[in-house]
Amino acid sequence: MPSAGTSRIQAIVGSYSDPVPHALDAHGAGLTVFDIDFTTGTSRIKFQDGSIANPAYLCIDQRRRIVYALSEVWHAPEGAITALQFDRDYERVLARSEIPTGGAGPAYVSIVDGFALVANYGSGSLASIRLSSDGHLDACVSVLPVRGSGPDVERQRSAHPHCVIPHPSNGCMYVADLGADKLLELHLDRSNGVLTIEREYPVAPGSGPRHLAFDPFGRLAFVVSELTSRLGVWAIGTTGHLHELQDLPMLPEGTVTVSTGADVAVSEDGKRTFASNRGHDSVTVYRAADDGRFWRSQTVPTGATPRSIALTHGDAYLLVANQDGDSIRVYDAREGAGLVELFDVVVATPCCVKCVDLFVSD
Repeated sequence: MPSAGTSRIQAIVGSYSDPVPHALDAHGAGLTVFDIDFTTGTSRIKFQDGSIANPAYLCIDQRRRIVYALSEVWHAPEGAITALQFDRDYERVLARSEIPTGGAGPAYVSIVDGFALVANYGSGSLASIRLSSDGHLDACVSVLPVRGSGPDVERQRSAHPHCVIPHPSNGCMYVADLGADKLLELHLDRSNGVLTIEREYPVAPGSGPRHLAFDPFGRLAFVVSELTSRLGVWAIGTTGHLHELQDLPMLPEGTVTVSTGADVAVSEDGKRTFASNRGHDSVTVYRAADDGRFWRSQTVPTGATPRSIALTHGDAYLLVANQDGDSIRVYDAREGAGLVELFDVVVATPCCVKCVDLFVSD
């Protein structure tokens, strides 16, 4: 774990390279690895690969140095996932594999016990892809259709799972279904990769749950609702059951700007949660009070359309991918004065940013 004096980090960025309905002016370079120096506010490109069309979401196996990239290509019967295995410094790809995702419009991927789990937003399905012993993509072994709809006739005519993520300790998988206004609790059969739905949890009609994240202790889940720009705080029982504790606004009171919720990140001590707003173009910070309940403590402006956010290890900095602002904006996130804007890293149409555990200390 890096100290507060950490001055550099490697950031992996996926950018829209081809137009999609929500990024008509896409002009990104695909997948880029940056070395970012927080002391000088400078960055340099270490690696770039434009062969993956629209790598809209990334997941990293840091032990094997494998980056899993989802290709978001609309109007195709299936999406694709690519695994890139890097050298120690993330400057060169040593091995590569690619496979279809078993559904259209993939939006999220997680790695769990030898499987890649994919949320296929477009086709309304969840897929399990078996990995080989070296972490590369082997075969799609399970596709689970998700059913349902919501009241928004444009966005919720059918189920649209947008996130699938494993709990840190209870063995369950959880899904945010934007189209059907529900959270799903899944079981993954580790012997064959088959996915089954264990329980469903309804959320407010028309809210459109998009992303969720857990606190480090596995006791709370934070759910961003895209369509209503609200953050739900859910308790997680010992058997995996979810129970909503709070429903918090992501926008300042009186906001009239059309805005949608996007991403969420939780600090390593579980005391702060960060969520991004597209349209209002901001990040909202929530803090835990002495009684454990969260309150909105700060809202800071970002660049245009902050689609993805990521905390560095140790929570020293927050990185925000501004899709229509052509930048990764860096904030000082250390405890004290709250988020403080530092500098921008120029990158075209960024849609996902992740940090890797490769540091150089002062």
